[in-house]
Amino acid sequence: MKKITLSVATLSIAMMSYGQCTTNPVEEECRQIHFTTSEIIDAIRMDMHYGRIAQKTGNYYLNEVIKLQGDVQGLVNTINQSQLAFDEEVSDYLNEILTFEEWNALTSKINDNE
Repeated sequence: MKKITLSVATLSIAMMSYGQCTTNPVEEECRQIHFTTSEIIDAIRMDMHYGRIAQKTGNYYLNEVIKLQGDVQGLVNTINQSQLAFDEEVSDYLNEILTFEEWNALTSKINDNE
């Protein structure tokens, strides 16, 4: 019984600590890449408009950068879905090992700390 109590306490501390994280560094880096690629797209379009880059070459580069931008957005979506799946697994695990009263007490403590 003591091991179960210690495990539950450890999981609740981990969940409270995780809940206090406000930014995801990977998502922030992906957002920065998205903004940078948007600036590159604007620069290529401007160079095409002023004749510094040929239309055919500029369109090639635009398509490649737009593909890269889509890949970054797909990566962010994958990260968010993985995080949601992890949160659901932890929640399901805690629901299985805790009684209804213990679960309510834990969720109220977590909500109070937010």
